Amino acid sequence: MPRAWHANQVLWWILAVTLIVAGARLLAPHDAEAVHWSPSRPGIRFQKVQVYTRRSCPLCDEALVLLERHQRWLPRIVTVDIDHDPRLRERYGSCVPVVLIDGKVRFKGGVSAPLLRRLIEGTPPR
Repeated sequence: MPRAWHANQVLWWILAVTLIVAGARLLAPHDAEAVHWSPSRPGIRFQKVQVYTRRSCPLCDEALVLLERHQRWLPRIVTVDIDHDPRLRERYGSCVPVVLIDGKVRFKGGVSAPLLRRLIEGTPPR
């Protein structure tokens, strides 16, 4: 490398700050994408959406927020607290949230926005 690279501390500081800013931008959540997304065909998909949750479950709260953002294309979301049902508590334990769409488990332990959008896009409106 040229001698100027090693002798010029200002250049190193500029490079460091630039890389930190670039890294922060890459790691920042891209919520703006969710606001502007819509499927190619409008309308509600699916018959029933159920979410199994537990009290004091931050992942459950995140899943419900994400599902509510896509409410325009989903039927009414029904939440079920598995702490009140011993059978569900035994079956799912701490692996919540569990999202059932039309009776089929689609998400377990968390909801992925890109996968939810693919599911909505791939299902024709009712």
